[in-house]
Amino acid sequence: MTEWLGLPPLASAHGGQIDGLIGWTHVFMFILFIGWGAFFLYALVRFRRSRNPVASYATAKSPVAKYVEGGVLVLNESFVYTDGEKATRVWKIKSLGNGDYEGTAGDVVGTARGRAAGNALNWAYEIDLPIKGSTWRVHFDDWMLQQDQEVMLNKSTVTKFGVELGQVFIFFRRIPASP
Repeated sequence: MTEWLGLPPLASAHGGQIDGLIGWTHVFMFILFIGWGAFFLYALVRFRRSRNPVASYATAKSPVAKYVEGGVLVLNESFVYTDGEKATRVWKIKSLGNGDYEGTAGDVVGTARGRAAGNALNWAYEIDLPIKGSTWRVHFDDWMLQQDQEVMLNKSTVTKFGVELGQVFIFFRRIPASP
């Protein structure tokens, strides 16, 4: 291996071992080069511009956004869990201007804060979550994406002390007001 690396002649008793280590280091670097090169090519194909359009960061222009900016939005969430348990959370959300929002709900500790841009809203808050007879204070980081005028998707990451406990995916559908 020392010949094809162009290393000088051995000048010590352990020179052969050192040259061997240098040789294997170069082999390992070549393997890393091939692996990272393959990953780079995969990322270029997977995340190319044609498959991932650029998001619009313009302020929302829907009639709902204009209504919300003028006052307080009341959002009633109804949950049905796989074990049959049901829960509700009523949010009172207020616009602070420039795409910033704050809100309160019964089980939220303090005030939730959020920022909207385009069809996305990032919402962060803490909740005292009942788990097996005790209560854990956990942090929620929600990303809400409005799909159209009727549907919104929400991905929530739940953490405690910065460690991710899990993720929650929620589907929101607007229910027309009954006459």
